Amino acid sequence: MYSTYLGGSGDDAASEVVVDSDGNAYLAGYTLSTEFPVSADALQKTFAGFGGQGLAVGGPGAEGAVNTGDAFVLKLDAAGRLLYSSFFGGSADDIGMSLAIDSARNIYVGGVTMSGNLTTASPVQASYGGAASLFPRGDAFFAKFDFGGKLAGSPAKLSFVDIPTAGVTGGVTPVTVLVSDAANAPLAGVPVSFTAVGATLGASAATSDAQGKATVQATLGAAGTATLTATVAGLPALTANITVQPAGAVPVIGGVVNGASFLAPIAPGSWVTIGGSNLSAARADATAVPLPATLGGVRVRINNSDAPLLFVIDGQINLQIPFEVAPGNATVTVIRNGVSSAPFPITVLPAAPGIFLYNGNRAVAQNVADDGSVSLNTPENPVGVSKLMLVYFTGQGALDVPVASGAAAGVPLSRPVASYSVTIGGKPVTPDFVGMTPGNIALGQANVRIPELESGEHPVVITIGGQASNAAMISVRRKE
Repeated sequence: MYSTYLGGSGDDAASEVVVDSDGNAYLAGYTLSTEFPVSADALQKTFAGFGGQGLAVGGPGAEGAVNTGDAFVLKLDAAGRLLYSSFFGGSADDIGMSLAIDSARNIYVGGVTMSGNLTTASPVQASYGGAASLFPRGDAFFAKFDFGGKLAGSPAKLSFVDIPTAGVTGGVTPVTVLVSDAANAPLAGVPVSFTAVGATLGASAATSDAQGKATVQATLGAAGTATLTATVAGLPALTANITVQPAGAVPVIGGVVNGASFLAPIAPGSWVTIGGSNLSAARADATAVPLPATLGGVRVRINNSDAPLLFVIDGQINLQIPFEVAPGNATVTVIRNGVSSAPFPITVLPAAPGIFLYNGNRAVAQNVADDGSVSLNTPENPVGVSKLMLVYFTGQGALDVPVASGAAAGVPLSRPVASYSVTIGGKPVTPDFVGMTPGNIALGQANVRIPELESGEHPVVITIGGQASNAAMISVRRKE
């Protein structure tokens, strides 16, 4: 058994009590106490105000009047401990008069309010209607709280994300909006409608993702102004204008490959090379780490993520696939001075190792001497059997010690989360280490010892998560 006060220095009253099958008690009522007990996770932690109700003591015509302050919603456990408590009201009088719960312990509160600024979410009636002269004065209200006492989030704000201000006829640009609630938290699963004048949309609607973003593609029309409009039910329409210039240098993507092997498999975190035309007006190289998202007026978007850029020129871009890009189908878009290429489809694998090459199909690998010095493996400088070699690659995928996109790896050392193996000349070897090279971006290395092989050229293959790399050649010298 338990018994407790619930209130403060002002008047407080419970109007309704409901008990669930576990003995938890739910109360609704009103309070004029600014210090009424509230929980740390309260929807409304502070008293919002009072006035307007004019409830006569003893009935209509009696002397004096009682204000009701804010409504409250409160939950106690079976032992009488406070689990949740919150004010619920605006600047005038509010009363929680009735309460119910459902099988999921969601809380439903009905009452009366004279506040024109009561918190609402997805309202049937969005504004206060007014009051007459008899109690209860004002408007009724009805609110549903989830099991934690929070009002379900509803769209309160719509904004464009990185929409260009200029483009060219025939240029394709992603149109992305962010849907958020009154607390600026992103909302998923919200339908967004799109319309355009002076442009053709790839779709007329999209649903916001886990980041609150909804995206469609727009192909710009004739020179002039393209007007793009996004709409969410209950919110004002959002409009943006793009100045459209006559067609000129629209970026064209011809291919996207692993930046080491120059083959198709690519993975989050790997170096990638884009080939095409009109990709950049001039050569530009990144000069700082972390790598920039814009280089020489060029950006590359992979799905909704900006890629860190290393190098851009008219026919080629070298970049890192952001670790944030999830494996699966994706699109790559090059944006040059606000003009977008057509989206280029790619497939991102969980891991896709590619060994760096030079002189055709030779692996970029270093022989490690007994004194620790290193030298490039070449036909004139082969590695000895049982000696240590460092083989460099990219495309390792997820790491056990994460590295930020565009940043250099450091210590502690980062290794692939997926299982890995190495063969040399077709023979399995147990690597001393497979992971990221400290001080470098997107560069992995495999430290391996050469098995018993005949002198000559032999292929090295690195496999991560079941995905094999290209077979790159190294030179081996057998012991005499």
